[in-house]
Amino acid sequence: MPRQEINLGFMSMRYAGLRQRVEAAAGAGFEGISLRADQWQQTLASGWDAASIQSLLLQHRLRVSEVEPMRFLRDDLLDTVEEMVHAFQVPRVQVTPPLDGKPLDLALVARWLERAAARLPDTQLAIEFLPPTSVPDAPSAQRLIDLAGAAPNIGFCVTAGTCSGAAGWLRSPQSTRSGCS
Repeated sequence: MPRQEINLGFMSMRYAGLRQRVEAAAGAGFEGISLRADQWQQTLASGWDAASIQSLLLQHRLRVSEVEPMRFLRDDLLDTVEEMVHAFQVPRVQVTPPLDGKPLDLALVARWLERAAARLPDTQLAIEFLPPTSVPDAPSAQRLIDLAGAAPNIGFCVTAGTCSGAAGWLRSPQSTRSGCS
């Protein structure tokens, strides 16, 4: 099995500035950090650009190893993610359902994922299943991947946050789902 890179996800230090997250990631032995697609314009407006971020990362022997989250059906975020992937040669993008819990047309989502996979052929698109969304668990994510034509760069991810969040949701009285593994 190929060695997996250790990534400091954005949400792990969501209130820290970019420089602090990079320094903390380097100090803790991470190999890369995540950047937020939905906050890219704010990052640029705060004085950072791809070159200055890359310089900071190189000083700390890190890289952008993931962009998160690219929400389903958000072409504006797909455009932003494509820009970020090309600027930083990002190997993985976390793709997530909307958090509002509203039902989605999964056939429409699958067609959108196929387009995203074609636009980012050298980047892994990792679907994060999130209870209680329209993609609440791993089997649902796998069905969506299959609907999207099983493109070789579409898979799913499981994060500690997904499982701990799922565990809390699973303990709630309205839940009928089984555990997160």
